[in-house]
Amino acid sequence: NLTLGIGQDRMTATPLQLANMMCVIANKGYFYTPHLVDSIERETAEDKAMMQKYRDKHEVTHIPDTTFQIIHRAMQDVTERGTATNARIDGIEMCAKTGTAQNPHGKDHSIFVAFAPRENPQIAVAVVVENAGFGSVWAAPMASLMIEKYLRDTLSQRRLAEVERISNADLLPIALKRWYQRKDSIRLAKQQAAIDETAQVESKQEDRKVTFDPETGTRTDGPAKDSAKPKA
Repeated sequence: NLTLGIGQDRMTATPLQLANMMCVIANKGYFYTPHLVDSIERETAEDKAMMQKYRDKHEVTHIPDTTFQIIHRAMQDVTERGTATNARIDGIEMCAKTGTAQNPHGKDHSIFVAFAPRENPQIAVAVVVENAGFGSVWAAPMASLMIEKYLRDTLSQRRLAEVERISNADLLPIALKRWYQRKDSIRLAKQQAAIDETAQVESKQEDRKVTFDPETGTRTDGPAKDSAKPKA
């Protein structure tokens, strides 16, 4: 129906699924199963068999390349003259789409998906910032900074102000803030109870006086008495 067609209603997707969707579009119709690998040294036959499912190319569509070229051009326009011009990276053709997911429980979710460069893509990214509003305001610049850092291993001087803006922003969802507040309240209550218990133990120890009789060699542990002499 119409609401599903524009990504609303019962349409749900994880950030990883969104990033993988970008891979399909970037690769013009195929993807590899997402996985995490740092390095493989002295690969054995058993290792190769285990990794094979991550090396298999999954063809998911037979859409012609000419159609994908049109989609790529339109997605590049998003950062050059569309809703995410603030995410444009000088010298890098980035294809992207902003998203503002409506949320019945609070502020909309800020979403941005992208891949770069347009020709011979090397990275695909999906950013979701819950309860942050428009996709172009928060998710887009975050993704753009990650892509620039990945492709160039550095950030241009003009982007540092954006890094500062994002770093100083309070984007924690209100529901999560309340959860942390409850958790902190419980933790503080336990800490206060421990402090009170320690104070009570120390108070009891101060109220008791230990005496030693050298003649009998006995030790007496009893209530402390006021040793002050009465005034004349």
